[in-house]
This record gives sequence, C-alpha cells and structure tokens, in this order.
Amino acid sequence: MKNARSMQSYSHRQTKYAPAQLYILRLAILNMAFHILIEKLSETDSDATFRFFDSAYPNEVGELRLDKQAESISMTKYTREAFFARAARKVAIAYKSGNLPELLEWTS
Repeated sequence: MKNARSMQSYSHRQTKYAPAQLYILRLAILNMAFHILIEKLSETDSDATFRFFDSAYPNEVGELRLDKQAESISMTKYTREAFFARAARKVAIAYKSGNLPELLEWTS
C-alpha cells in the first residue's frame, strides 16, 4: 500500500505543471546551456592557438589550433567534445570575418 501511495503522490506532483511548462523543462534538460570562454594564446601568419573552457567547468581547459593555410581547426589539449565544437565554431566564424580578437565567447 505504501508503494501505491508513493506512486500516486509522484503522479500528483507531476500534474502540477501545465503541458507547456513540461515542454520547456524538457528542453532545458535536453539542451543544456553553454558559456564557453575562448582566449587567444598566440597568433602567427600561419596559425593561431586558443585556450577554451565552459564557465561551469573552469578546470576542464582545452586548447585548439587554427591552421590558417589549411583552414582547419584541431584540438591540441583535449577536453569535452561539446566544448571544443562550440569554441571551434566561434573561432571559425571570427576567422572568416577577418578578425581574431583576444577574447571570444560562446553562449547558448
């Protein structure tokens, strides 16, 4: 009986949210927010090196290298792939616009 009451209580709690609110909660869980900070370490005519991390995980620092001639970006100090993908995208956009600033930021 205790188990049935527990399930009923859980079910009751779950129905406190309107369908639209449940949808927003699911989206928030599935699409976690990122705040990637990207700092240029060095730049030459042929390449540029950047350090990056998510502000929620400041100890998980990665590095990437932009090869300007090959127009490719590779991770040189490994961290989470999700962090690298966002940092690389931001660096690529900045490079294509003709400007590689000292600091970049990805927020989502």
